[in-house]
Amino acid sequence: MIMFSLISCGFHYVHPSGIKIDRPDGAGNYAFVFFKTPARALLEGQMIPVSPNSYIMYSPDTPQFYCHDEPPFINDWLHCEGEDVDAFFEKLDFPMDVVVPVHEPQMISGSIRELGGILRRGGGYAREIIDHEMKSFFLKLKSAHEFSGAEGSYKQYYQQFTQLRNEIYSAPGENRSVEALSAKLDMSKSYFQHIYKELFDISVKNDMISSRIEYAKHYLGTGRYSVSEVADICGYANVPHFIRQFKKYAGITPGKFYADF
Repeated sequence: MIMFSLISCGFHYVHPSGIKIDRPDGAGNYAFVFFKTPARALLEGQMIPVSPNSYIMYSPDTPQFYCHDEPPFINDWLHCEGEDVDAFFEKLDFPMDVVVPVHEPQMISGSIRELGGILRRGGGYAREIIDHEMKSFFLKLKSAHEFSGAEGSYKQYYQQFTQLRNEIYSAPGENRSVEALSAKLDMSKSYFQHIYKELFDISVKNDMISSRIEYAKHYLGTGRYSVSEVADICGYANVPHFIRQFKKYAGITPGKFYADF
């Protein structure tokens, strides 16, 4: 049974002059807004600051008012509806109409970028794929929200490591070494790598490569940059190395990705 219907979505929307959204009666559907720049939002009658890498999931009838703090304003967003969606969110106890900080913004941006691509490309199974992807997306968000408040062996390091990870994904083109990253947290290289793998289930080296590949997908998807230009933006010293690494991690060459998007 199809549960979720994706009405529209946007990945990394840049509003150079800022933005002001005012929907006194709500959107009439579920609206997910992921803030990438500082903003302010009116919730329960109070104007509160919204930090970058935070989201608000608005219920269909919740009044919406949010605006930039200082331009530009950048966000990801989606609008959805569907049969039994209310029951899904209620059973999941998903946080609604509140600001939720995020420690893994790359997951949100990657998922919304992928959903946008599926919506644009269409196809015989697009509705089924979107339904599956959206269920997975909200389950991952809820799981991450619960983990951020959980106890564990490395919980004490979670916030500083996720902040560092956010920096990596915010500027993937920068040249970074594991030595420099571990020194930034005043740890030995081996201990730093061990904790990183335990927290994120991926090595720091592979994660840095993954951040570059996701960044490259975004720029290739715009259709405005050549493969060589994207390689340079993503910090690659030469194009052949970029092509090999992209194919290894994405499964296709950047040229094929560009042509298919």
